[in-house]
Formats: sequence, C-alpha cells, structure tokens
Amino acid sequence: IDKMEKRRRHQNITAPSCWDDWVVWSGRNKNDWQRDEMAPKADGLEKQPSQLEFLNFETRVLSSSKNGMTSHEKTRIQALRYERVGLPADVLEEVTLELPAPGPGEVLVAMRCAAIHYSDLGLINGTYGKTRTLPAVAGREGVGEVVALGSGVSNFKLGARVRMPEAAGVWREAVVAKAAELSPIPAGLADEQAAMAFINPPTAWRMLHDFVKLERGDWLVQNAGTSAVAVLVTQMARHLGLNCISV
Repeated sequence: IDKMEKRRRHQNITAPSCWDDWVVWSGRNKNDWQRDEMAPKADGLEKQPSQLEFLNFETRVLSSSKNGMTSHEKTRIQALRYERVGLPADVLEEVTLELPAPGPGEVLVAMRCAAIHYSDLGLINGTYGKTRTLPAVAGREGVGEVVALGSGVSNFKLGARVRMPEAAGVWREAVVAKAAELSPIPAGLADEQAAMAFINPPTAWRMLHDFVKLERGDWLVQNAGTSAVAVLVTQMARHLGLNCISV
C-alpha cells in the first residue's frame, strides 16, 4: 500500500478514500499483522478491524529442494475456503487441503503474493458475479512460482513465476495446474504489481478500445473515478493522448 501511495503521489494522482486493492504477502505471520490507516474498509469489516487477521495466514515455502518434494509426492497445504456465502470474517476458514502430485503436463505452483479485490469480498458475500460452487477457495488474482514439474512439461522451469489460476481460487499456499493454461510473469514486473495485472488493467484497456474509436484529443467521462479501473483508465488515456474527466 505504501508503494501504491508513493506512486500515486509521484504521478500526481488523487488517492481514493478507500483502496480498491490490497496485497496479501505469503510468508507473513498473522500475529504480525498491523492494520494500515490507508487499508480499505470493506463492508462489514470497518467496524471489526481485529477480524482483518483472517486475510493473513502464514504460508510455508514450498520448494522441491528445501522440502525434498518430488513430482511423485502429495502436498498438504493451507487455504482460505468458505462453505457458505456471507461476510468474509464470518465464513472464511483456514483449512488443510491435500494436493495430488502434478501429473503429465501439470506443474505445482506455490503462491508468492495475491491481491485482495473488492470483487473477491463480493464473491464471498454472494453479491458479485456468479457464485462459485461451494465449498470454494477465495481469491481471484495472484502470482505463484513453479516448484515441481510433471512429466512432459517443457514450457516452464522450476522457479518460473506465473499467474495463479483463478478458477481454483488463489488464497491458498499452492495449486496443481496444467502448464499449458498458465501465463508467465515478465521478469521486470514486481510481484505486487503482477498480482494485480490480469483483471483491472485489461478491463481498463478494453473500455478504451472495444466500444468507441477514440482519437487523440477526444474527451471521455467516467464515474467511480477513484476505483482501480478508473485510475488505470486515466493513466492509459493520458498515454493515448485522451482527455479524461473522472467523477
């Protein structure tokens, strides 16, 4: 959040009153969690700051070299899962899941960093989009590291960073996924940026390109002007030579 604030100030962008995205890092003990005054105040949580701890759980590093894992072993992981919709603080539970060994064409991906969007909280609440089949692991977007390879995988090596697959839920220590369906993370992109790069930025780009042909010098007006998508629209519009009014 501090990095986001500094970047916004450097670019002379007004920060929203409530942040649209948090970043939860793996490897942080929940006892060390400190609520930041700039942290978002999602519905149902602003009056119960102590319950924000559920968003942080300690992630053990999954490494084929450190833990002696091979592609023939099963892996036990922790995940944040819900069996009914409701307030995240009420329905999210830390559970232990057992992952199969990666099969042919599959990889084991360990979570490095995951975003927490308002849409994540809406899915848990049952108020956003299509409700997932329950029980469901929460989270839509994150960055993981390939830590074990199934047979026949040639497009990724151990240590490669990839987008965590959304369908399985991202708030988990690791996931087994088909290598062919994973997107690589560019080497120069930091984890905290990559963890928020696959949903809101493409949405903003398509808003500017899919509906009306905009020419340099044109004006556009958007509401929800301090949302993550709107801030991205403003930045992209400037890059494209467009004028933007955000309400």
